[in-house]
Amino acid sequence: MNGRDTSPSADVTRPPRWFLLLCLLLAGWLVTPPRELSAQTSDFQAKAESAAEEEAHASALGACLYGYPRAELWNRIQNETRRVAEDQVIFAPVNRFYYFDRLARPGDGRFIKAPHNDTLYGSAYLDLSRGPVVLRIPPMEGRYYVALVVDAAGGVETRISSQVTGPQGDVDLVFLGPDDKTEIPDGMRKLPQTANDLWVLMRVACAGGADEKVAAGVLKKFTLSELSAVATRRAEGRNTPVASQPLVARAAPHQTLEFFQVLDQMLLRNPVPAEDRGLLARWERLGLGAG
Repeated sequence: MNGRDTSPSADVTRPPRWFLLLCLLLAGWLVTPPRELSAQTSDFQAKAESAAEEEAHASALGACLYGYPRAELWNRIQNETRRVAEDQVIFAPVNRFYYFDRLARPGDGRFIKAPHNDTLYGSAYLDLSRGPVVLRIPPMEGRYYVALVVDAAGGVETRISSQVTGPQGDVDLVFLGPDDKTEIPDGMRKLPQTANDLWVLMRVACAGGADEKVAAGVLKKFTLSELSAVATRRAEGRNTPVASQPLVARAAPHQTLEFFQVLDQMLLRNPVPAEDRGLLARWERLGLGAG
């Protein structure tokens, strides 16, 4: 009725349009000179390799930006828990305080970043992969203090002050690493953390003059100890002598490809938040986050 041939023989004698197009494409390929075909193949391979290199560069750059705080924390830990200079001032083993027990003076900015003239400082690096660590807050008698707990991502996950523990202090706080289910003694307060590597920056208010010595005595009563050795924690803290430590090379991962080795280690030690784990899937193609 519409003038089209609908007999069975029409389907046999007329090839489908897609078949004709395929034949034309094959014919063009068959008549392409071998040298030209080889050049096209080489050009495709070169473009594919260039695209892969660009993707790897973009992934590595993203990892650098995301991972910088982690590598910087590792750098600080290495250079302040080991003796790396003849004239080193700040030094303390992991899970111990270094006490900067006097008010800052001109030139102290080399050691204490952004020092205040009414504050005494303590600094410590925690390794919770070894187990829980106890921070002793001594009786404060109303003196103001604050401790910023910086995690591997550079964020302040925990902030401890008299507003948290009360103006009188006299409390034990227990840092627990990721998924650590250790039972702690009665009378202590848990501080669950999402990272194993932490920097505790302690500050105690000081009015200057005669109060400097009094405030220094209070500062040294802030102590750290592993939970397994908590019975020894109440003695006044003191700085570990640095001059008796072996001198080792200063860590400097930011200047070489060691940065990625450090970042890989820190990604394994400090779990990445769930919302960022899609990045790890991309970086695993570079070997990051897979050990």
